[in-house]
Amino acid sequence: MSRRNKHAEQHFGSDSFLDVLANMVGILIILVVVSGIRAARMPAKNASANPMTASIAAPVPVAPVETPVESEPKPVIAQLPPPPLEPEEPTAEELARLRALEAELAALDAQAAGNRRLLQKVRAEEDVTKQQLAARDRQLAARATELEDGKSRLNGLRQAVGAERKKLSGLIAEFEEVKNSQAPVVEVKHRLTPVSQSIVGEELHFRLAENKVSVIPLEQLIDRLKLQIERQKEMMARFRQHQGVVGPVAGFTLQYQVERQSLSVLDEMRHGSGAFRLAVSKWELVPEPDLEAEDAEQALKPGSRFVAALLNAPPKASLTLWVYPDSFGLFRKLQAATQAEGFVVSARPLPFGIPIAGSPHGTRSAGQ
Repeated sequence: MSRRNKHAEQHFGSDSFLDVLANMVGILIILVVVSGIRAARMPAKNASANPMTASIAAPVPVAPVETPVESEPKPVIAQLPPPPLEPEEPTAEELARLRALEAELAALDAQAAGNRRLLQKVRAEEDVTKQQLAARDRQLAARATELEDGKSRLNGLRQAVGAERKKLSGLIAEFEEVKNSQAPVVEVKHRLTPVSQSIVGEELHFRLAENKVSVIPLEQLIDRLKLQIERQKEMMARFRQHQGVVGPVAGFTLQYQVERQSLSVLDEMRHGSGAFRLAVSKWELVPEPDLEAEDAEQALKPGSRFVAALLNAPPKASLTLWVYPDSFGLFRKLQAATQAEGFVVSARPLPFGIPIAGSPHGTRSAGQ
C-alpha cells in the first residue's frame, strides 16, 4: 500500500475514534442532565426528614427547677422526623426538555450506527484494494520474470549472431584467398560433332544425375503396364481417364495415365459403333530412394551394371542418356566409351526437378 493510502487510513481511523468519543461524552452529558432533572422533580426535604440523615433531636432546654433529691428524673422524648412527601409531577418544560434530550440521544445513536456501517464499508473496500494491489504485484512479478527470460533469449541470439558473423568472416576470407589464387589450367578436348539421326529400333535408357549413372528398366516396366491394362480394362473402360502405377523395378516406378479414345471411321466399321480403345496418354518415371547408381569409374569397370546392360543389349540397339545439369562431365565419358564400342548415343538434357517422362505426342531421340 502506498504512503498516501496509509495516511488516508490513519486519518479515517482518527476521525472515527473522535466521533465515537464525542458520542460517548454526549451520552454521559445527557445522563447527567436526566439525573439532574429527576433530582429536581423531588420535593425539598429537611435534613432531619431524610431517613438516611435522621438523627435524634437534642433535648429541649428547660429552666432548672429545684426538686427534692428524692424525686425521679423526667424522661427525654426524641423528636421524630416528619413523614416523606409525595414527589411532584414534572412540568411541561421539563418534559419537553427530556424529550429533546431523548431525541438527541437517538440521533447520536443513529449517527454512531451509521459511522459503524461506514467504517465496515471502508474496511471492506480496503480489503478489496489490498487484494487488487496483491494481484497487481503478482502481475508485475510475472512481467519481470518474462522480461528476464526475454533478456536471456536476446543474449543467446546475440551470441549466436556473433558466432555466425565470425563464421561468415572466415568463409569470406577463404573465398577471397581462393579467388586471388591462380586457377588451374583445364585442358578441353575438341572433336567434330557428327550428324545426329533419329533412333529407330531397340533403345536402352540410362539416368545421369548427381554425376552417377543408373540403368532404366523401361522395357520391363512397359511390359508390366500392358499386363495391368489387360487385367483392368473393364474397370478402366468405365472412366474417361485412369491413373495407375507399376513397379518398382530396379529402383524405378512407372506412373501412367490411360485415356479412353474413340475409334476411327474404318475401325468403327470393323468393330462396331460402340467400340473404343484404351491408350496410354503419358507416363513418368519416379526413382526410388534405394536406387543404385555408379560413378564413371565404377560404371566402366567390367561386371558393372552399366557394362552388363551394354553386353545384354540387342543388336543395333541405341542408347538414350537422360542427363541432369550436374552430370554432363559423366555424359562425355560414357558417350566416348560407348561410341568407341559402336553404339549410337542420344542425349536428353533435363532441368533439375523435371522427371523422365514420355507420351505419344513426344519426340524421338536423336543419336550420334
